[in-house]
Amino acid sequence: AGSLNTFEIKVTGAINTYNVATYFISFIFLAFSLVIVLKILNTKSLFKGIDKYLGFKTRFSAEREIKELISAETPFSVIFLEYRDFSAYNLSYGYEKGEKVVKMLAEKIASALKDFGDKSDSAYTYGEDKFAIISYMGVDNIIKNIIEEIKTYVPVMCEDDGKNYYSLNICAGVVSNRMCKIKNIGEIMQIAGDLIRETKLKHGDVYLIS
Repeated sequence: AGSLNTFEIKVTGAINTYNVATYFISFIFLAFSLVIVLKILNTKSLFKGIDKYLGFKTRFSAEREIKELISAETPFSVIFLEYRDFSAYNLSYGYEKGEKVVKMLAEKIASALKDFGDKSDSAYTYGEDKFAIISYMGVDNIIKNIIEEIKTYVPVMCEDDGKNYYSLNICAGVVSNRMCKIKNIGEIMQIAGDLIRETKLKHGDVYLIS
């Protein structure tokens, strides 16, 4: 009887240990699944609605507007712009400061559109430090103003206890249907990607127009 009781205790203990392990694994799996779902939802937010932090419409709105403009054969330009070394800046200064320089760029874009853009011009966020501006007038003054403002304010954001300085330059590519016919949005994105890659091979603030 004593041996049987000992056997029962061992079996019960093993079962309890198994249950605890099972619950723990299930918890880890659920937590991991939740993280994946949140990441998916965050990614989808880039394609619809408004980014509340930056105050800009998102990629979905931009691409819908571009498609409508192409269909209507309306003259327009799209400015795609971003920082040259944003990933390196994040590594050097951290995510919090990275968010601040993105917010600052959004504010300078909004200010440039107010001062130099047409009332119908609008800006959009494509995620992280990437932005697009749909413009119906000239783009030079808009881009030049953004670059000058960033040159003034970025040093303040890049100081690290007065010892280190990290410069963020603007890279911009402009795609327009004023000089040549654009067939679809895919063509615009391909041209813009080529322009941005070319700007990043150069030094300083650079913008290229197709």
